[in-house]
Amino acid sequence: MSFNPSLKPSSDKTPSLEQVQSAFTDALRYQNDASTIGIISERFTADERVQIYRNNFTVSLSEVLLAIYPNTQLLVGEECFDAIAKHHIIHNPPISGDVTTYGKGFDQTIASLDNIISAEPYLADVALAEYRMDQLLSTGKPSISSYTLSLSELQNTPESIHPNIVLELKPSITLFQSKYAIASLFAALDSMSFEGLEINQAQCCVISIDDVTGQPIVSAVNSRLFTLINCLQQSQPLRQIDPTLLDLLPSLLVSDWIQGFKIDDPM
Repeated sequence: MSFNPSLKPSSDKTPSLEQVQSAFTDALRYQNDASTIGIISERFTADERVQIYRNNFTVSLSEVLLAIYPNTQLLVGEECFDAIAKHHIIHNPPISGDVTTYGKGFDQTIASLDNIISAEPYLADVALAEYRMDQLLSTGKPSISSYTLSLSELQNTPESIHPNIVLELKPSITLFQSKYAIASLFAALDSMSFEGLEINQAQCCVISIDDVTGQPIVSAVNSRLFTLINCLQQSQPLRQIDPTLLDLLPSLLVSDWIQGFKIDDPM
């Protein structure tokens, strides 16, 4: 395939390379007609030639989306997922040549499709949870600060200093709230057993990475524990946290979500 540099769609000047590239990008996204690019075509029409690139472009990015959103596809089926993916790709093309960073906002695309949301109203939340999982996986395992003390040292910390303790969550943790039973749904998808699933029950969730398997886990927690973890994410010392929540600390300390602690200077 070649391009005709003498094409003059709206000007007497020869289009620049940047203009040709922009026109080609728009054609890939179905935003303009392939004939505006200036393709010299013999056996195939300009649109037929561009369609080859459109197909490769869409398939490649659809595979990226599938890698991030496997449970979303499982819930709607391959054909429906491919249609949603194509819609997302056309309206949200990558802005970088690095497609490994592509995929953000897929939940918003789903939420904008009334026919999908009316059938599976929880689907956008599933997609957002999967994106959060992918983000945790992509960040890798961060190193622990030299200022972080091991939890085993808590027992040697004077009681007078306890109010100044800041419990540090593992970086591979994020919080997630939904009007739907998202954690229960992920568990049901893992086991392919949906008996007893009450999808319309709101859940507070903790998304974490299992230290052994390296796989993301979605755990449901009660609202009080969720609030406590949120306080810890903001690096609040124990003295600033609602005392009625502190009775949850023992169960939190054995949850494997805390990596250590430090002492806050109240000055």
